[in-house]
Amino acid sequence: MVNAGHNYIGDVVDSDLKKLVEAGTLSATTDFSFVRDVDFIAICVPTPLDKHQEPDISYVKSSAEAVAKYLTKDTMVVLESTYSLKRCTSPVRTTTCRYPADPMGR
Repeated sequence: MVNAGHNYIGDVVDSDLKKLVEAGTLSATTDFSFVRDVDFIAICVPTPLDKHQEPDISYVKSSAEAVAKYLTKDTMVVLESTYSLKRCTSPVRTTTCRYPADPMGR
């Protein structure tokens, strides 16, 4: 949807989104290998409540793990979520703070 310039979020105007996509400024993907070539990553995933009314951070964790495989030391990663990482379990915090050795020496 995003890469076609369409969305389901009421606050985002399709024509504005389409301009960003067409200019190559914004794209959505599930291929995380592109991470090694960018300076900034915004992870925007749902954090639904589980049956105990606690946030289900499985989407956050799986996204962080997928992105971490390709991070370089200069990549900034931001989690866009209503869930606070202060309450996050250590595996997610650790995953989001580490990056693999960069063979390019960056």
